[in-house]
Amino acid sequence: MKRFREMMYGLLVGDALGVPYEFKDREQMDKRPCIDMIGHGTHDQPKGTWSDDSSMALCIVESINEGYDDKKVAEKFVRWMNEGYMTPHGVCFDIGSTTRQSLWKMQNQLALNDPKEIEETIERCYNHNDPRLSGNGALMRILPFLVHLNSKNISYSDMFKEVRRHCHLTHQSLRSTYACFLLLVFAERISKGDYHGNKIDKHEAWSMATNTVISHMDYFEYTFEDKQIEEYWDKILNGDIKGMPRKDIPSSGYVMDTLLASVWCVLTSNNYKEVVLKAVNLGDDTDTTGAVTGGLAGLIWGANSSEGIPKEWIENLVRLEDVNYLIDGVYNDLTARQGLVELEQYYKKEDQKWKDIKESIKTLIDPQCIVFVEDMDTYKSEGFVEIEIIDNKLLRQKNCRIKKGNQKVLGLFTHHVISLETIEGDSEHEGADIEYFVQEQRGYEVDDFYGYLIFPLKDGRFWLVSYSC
Repeated sequence: MKRFREMMYGLLVGDALGVPYEFKDREQMDKRPCIDMIGHGTHDQPKGTWSDDSSMALCIVESINEGYDDKKVAEKFVRWMNEGYMTPHGVCFDIGSTTRQSLWKMQNQLALNDPKEIEETIERCYNHNDPRLSGNGALMRILPFLVHLNSKNISYSDMFKEVRRHCHLTHQSLRSTYACFLLLVFAERISKGDYHGNKIDKHEAWSMATNTVISHMDYFEYTFEDKQIEEYWDKILNGDIKGMPRKDIPSSGYVMDTLLASVWCVLTSNNYKEVVLKAVNLGDDTDTTGAVTGGLAGLIWGANSSEGIPKEWIENLVRLEDVNYLIDGVYNDLTARQGLVELEQYYKKEDQKWKDIKESIKTLIDPQCIVFVEDMDTYKSEGFVEIEIIDNKLLRQKNCRIKKGNQKVLGLFTHHVISLETIEGDSEHEGADIEYFVQEQRGYEVDDFYGYLIFPLKDGRFWLVSYSC
């Protein structure tokens, strides 16, 4: 998934921009609009403070890093509610009523430690049209869930079922599930382009997303029982959202309102700053509209351009170091997946038997290990190499030990595979780190390198690929 980091930054920044203004109506926002990131306001929180939207999204990110599991996510949500887990200041200061009630029920089920009962609770709590269960508490956190769905490589019908299960942890309405599903398909098309991988703009992405949902609705086996809801849903799927005037765009905590407002903001804006300020200045549920809009905007405009997320807004985020730690875990895994794609292309070019090689890969371990190749002849003949893990700490960890003799490193750049190289090691270079080794021995700039990815093989050996920035 391209721009995962930017999507998460966008979500958190949009949330933090909206926190001071939550519950202010549009008339109030028009008189004193949001023009920059500030502190205090509604919840009296310092500048850069994010709320429940980001806390729950980060719980999902952490669960993806650990191996996504509904029960584990539910446990994290309960800890967030009770203990202030994954919050900016150790306190849960903002939680919706539906979310609170659902997590109280889930807390009781978790206390019984009966997986079957938890599973039945998720399934049987389904309710089509109860408006009390149709808040935006699932929509506000759902964007990072797309990473988990993409890793499963499943059909849209199965994707819908997975989204429904996740939504049911807190929100059991059909409207919530459909809104989350449509948002994720929209985000997927923004990230991946069309079905052939060609880049498309946001308008084409929205058109493809709505067409996908429309074409699959018959397979989902759920229909709205209320004509009013059906008409609203039809307006979102088939209406000219971009052409709607601002006065017709609602911004309440109702899930359909938040979806419509966020998509309208994205389709009528030209950069990140414009779109999130527009979202917050709609008023009412400012943090959630800002978060959902900001996440989509991060995917579209990124963070490293004049149109992207302002650097100072990212730097103002509370607990940014912890946020980066969680994002890095998913980002490195996504980078590794891209590594497999590039390796496949390389081996096809070199007439290697990629299918046989791919079968030997079991999983990925620490994506920033420092390793050295032992036997390049084995690599050339059988598609894998023996290596020694020198240090499985972070790339720039000091005090790694470099073994005697010549060490060969297989390098894979982000855009292409580089030729195999020989690096001359010192007799035994204690206290060295990979920065010294790369810069001094080969003449490369340290900033040229991002990290190393390790692929363990079934026979206990490993593959090494290295990435540039």
